[in-house]
Amino acid sequence: MQILQTENERHNDRDLVVQEMIESASTEIERLTRLLNDFRSFARPQAFDFRPTHIRKVIEEALALYTTALSARGIAVDLDLQTLPALMLDSDKMREAILNVLKNAEEAMPGGGRLAITGHVREEENVAAVEVSDTGIGVPAGVDVFQLFMTTKPGASGLGLPIAAQIIAAHGGRIQRIPERGPGTTFEILLPLS
Repeated sequence: MQILQTENERHNDRDLVVQEMIESASTEIERLTRLLNDFRSFARPQAFDFRPTHIRKVIEEALALYTTALSARGIAVDLDLQTLPALMLDSDKMREAILNVLKNAEEAMPGGGRLAITGHVREEENVAAVEVSDTGIGVPAGVDVFQLFMTTKPGASGLGLPIAAQIIAAHGGRIQRIPERGPGTTFEILLPLS
């Protein structure tokens, strides 16, 4: 497609219909590449490098990578992470899981909104709990967002949340959707303290 585009641009009488077709095909190739990369990430066995890591640092790094996209959509972020101890985490993989949850929240708020991330320790369960809440469109009744390829959003692969769940499970934790507490959706990530 790149060669065709270059050839088309080299001609003085450049064909605009061909140019549109090239751009359309290139966009579709990019979408399919993302889908295949997501699927490969889910299907291949992953090696984890667990080290004592503060989940707050991982969340802040994920937010730093995603701040521009959230701001562009008019999404305000509230961050309230109480002092959480270091956990045994693969920081790269956990950042990927957090990014998938953030991307899901962003896509649920196309007209802007509020994203709240809170964290605290539940000593009785021996877990660190992180909640990610958005003020978006919510999840339709009967939809299992952790099922492979399940999506309610156009152009989405339906792999982001299953990949996040897989990564979190590899850390001995779990992610669950909390029943609606008003507008939007809340996901709770529970990670073992020891």
